[in-house]
Amino acid sequence: MLVSAQIHVNAVNCIVINWIYMDSLQYDCRQKAYKLYIDGDEDGAIAVCIAKNCEKYMECQRLSGWIFYNISLYDMAINRFKMAASKGDAESYFGIGSAHYALGEYKMAMDLFYQAAGYGYGRAFHWIGGMYRDGIGVPVNYNKTIYFFDWVRLLITRLCKED
Repeated sequence: MLVSAQIHVNAVNCIVINWIYMDSLQYDCRQKAYKLYIDGDEDGAIAVCIAKNCEKYMECQRLSGWIFYNISLYDMAINRFKMAASKGDAESYFGIGSAHYALGEYKMAMDLFYQAAGYGYGRAFHWIGGMYRDGIGVPVNYNKTIYFFDWVRLLITRLCKED
């Protein structure tokens, strides 16, 4: 069992570390796919993620979902995200919702953003609040906007405790 860390700086310059426990093949698939993607080889990254030995891993399912999303192949993105979401991946629920949003299917997007928010996925709270603020697929509701934006603030505060 290998342990890997996804380390990134979030929108408010707080360092966030997500520990990932994976076997060596899963780690190899993830590393190879991400390197290809970062190097601009989206086709290569997708090929790695849909290869028989890598397609079962959530990290590859999610990554290929975002790649398909970024090139506007929303049905393929939804399919890949659903694979990862079936394993409880909150970001993938958000990805499915994002694809439905891009397709103009706002009610479905909102339902999926709520699912991602239920797992504590911060971007989902932000998008729900924005949809209520702008009246996208729902009536404008500033009380709900404030409620969901406050959740984002609370999540950020929890991630970035000040000394």
